Amino acid sequence: MTFKVKIILVILTATFLVLVLIWNKSNQQDKTNFSQDQINPPASTQSQTSESTSPTIVSTKPDPLEGAVVPADQIIEVAFSHPLENEPEFRRRFDPEIKYKLEMSSDRKVVKFIPEKPFELGVGYTLFILPETKFVGGGRLDGEKTFHFSTIKYRGV
Repeated sequence: MTFKVKIILVILTATFLVLVLIWNKSNQQDKTNFSQDQINPPASTQSQTSESTSPTIVSTKPDPLEGAVVPADQIIEVAFSHPLENEPEFRRRFDPEIKYKLEMSSDRKVVKFIPEKPFELGVGYTLFILPETKFVGGGRLDGEKTFHFSTIKYRGV
């Protein structure tokens, strides 16, 4: 190796080591800025936080349901942050009205709307989840939740 190449390698190695030291020191400072309680809050605080929050809708299928264009045989799924009290306490309606089977997951956080017959093609639907819906522990939604979706249009063969 030539002398110039050796000098360049030494400079690059030294630069690399300095950068590693700077990075390592900044990570140590970041870790010391948090108390142990902030990193791992006590279990009692964690459970109080989740119990004290109002139930919300955490996801839908299709995602997003609002504004979705779905096939006529689409199963609609809604997941909640808290378990539902029971099926009769789950207040909902469709406009236009449809006949469907409701399936609830074993933890009662996910409901599936399974149409008894396919949705009509090219029609807009609205799913209303009403604020009277009851959740385990007495929680309620903070208002009516509305989802508008439509089915694909038939364009002929």
